[in-house]
Amino acid sequence: VYFEVKKFKEYGKLSNKKIDDLISGSRVEVSSFKKNAEDFVLWKPSKDDEPSWQSPWGKGRPGWHLECSAMSKKYLGLKFDIHGGGRDLIFPHHENEIAQSRCANETDVFSNYWVHNGFITLSNEKMAKSQGNILKISDFKKTINGQALRLALISTHYKQPLDWNEKLLLEQKSTIGKWYQLYEDSDEELEIELIESLLEDLVSGDGLSSLHSIIWIGLGVWALIGTLFYIPAKRKQDKINELEAVWPDVLADLAEELRAGMGVESALDAIASGRNDRMGLFLREAVKRMRDDGFGMAMRDFAKQTESTMIIRIVSILNVALGSSGSFATTLENISEEFWEIYMLRKERITKTQSTANFILWGGAVICPILLGLIVSVFGSGKAGSFELNVDLSLLNQSLFFYMMVLGAGGVWMQSVILQTTKTAIWRMPMYMFIATTTLLLALRISIV
Repeated sequence: VYFEVKKFKEYGKLSNKKIDDLISGSRVEVSSFKKNAEDFVLWKPSKDDEPSWQSPWGKGRPGWHLECSAMSKKYLGLKFDIHGGGRDLIFPHHENEIAQSRCANETDVFSNYWVHNGFITLSNEKMAKSQGNILKISDFKKTINGQALRLALISTHYKQPLDWNEKLLLEQKSTIGKWYQLYEDSDEELEIELIESLLEDLVSGDGLSSLHSIIWIGLGVWALIGTLFYIPAKRKQDKINELEAVWPDVLADLAEELRAGMGVESALDAIASGRNDRMGLFLREAVKRMRDDGFGMAMRDFAKQTESTMIIRIVSILNVALGSSGSFATTLENISEEFWEIYMLRKERITKTQSTANFILWGGAVICPILLGLIVSVFGSGKAGSFELNVDLSLLNQSLFFYMMVLGAGGVWMQSVILQTTKTAIWRMPMYMFIATTTLLLALRISIV
């Protein structure tokens, strides 16, 4: 008796794959009685040496998928919370369990949560009965403390493979000893507040220890502080950039008005009246002060009000020209032409490098962490296409964690140098270090088989 898979529309949802992709290369029994290759056995004839029961289809026994559905229904009910198993059981076993249980019981859910663990290898070889390398807990009773044994088992994330070897046991035994020594040497009661609901599945396992958790939280706090300083600094710089962007036009208009025979105060008044932006507001205030304090003092105050180093420098040169025997109009015209050329070259260079600078920033903070996390997830799962590889990810992930901190900070500084925004870089640096490390941690949680 077979289950016709195509009649269950949600088949393959657990493994997030199409039926054709699931069948390719998987353990699927070949039989001429099947309508389709993916159909699986519900009831089969028993051999003479196998247990058997009478049924409407004759003497036989349930298929191995059906055994699990029957047991879970008897002891756990039609629905239950958590179903576990190795990653190799996702398909076909668990997919088949879901299909037959939901159809037989007419439920919308079989298990609320699925937990699939990685393989345990022995010296980088898969542990299996056929290999003759199965180890039992009882084998360790005389050689290793139970606490060290449990610590070894949770030293990597449950989804990742765990290579069981003598070095791992010795390291965990040493760690347990250090913890006890710390406890015995301490005169103060240690109080530890756990925030497992936030961090347990995010930073536990994969070689990311509590130290990394503390560093990650510290980066988050530093990023928050940096944000509080960066936002007003960014707003201030944006206002300065706005004034510097229109300053060449002001100089050009002033030179033109002076050539037409207008006085300096009248020319500035005419320019200010024609502008409705912040530059026009500042110029109108400067013109008012000129009537009492004179051109030099009023323009110095104007320049300070803009907080632009560039505008302050130009105003200083104009004040010198006005106080000397040189021609104010000629000096202004020369400055205007030279300044406009320099400004346009700078603007053109920044425009051309804007996309490159942004790619460096977001590449260091997001793209690289995602790619590296995916690579680790692929190889950490034990499979990469037709290749199989089991590795100890502890040292690798520790290195990646600190590498992301450097990459996040480096991306900010490189972008800042290219775009000449180093004034705000110091506050942006912790923000992107936090983004980079968080992106890596999230990418490492992606499960790829």
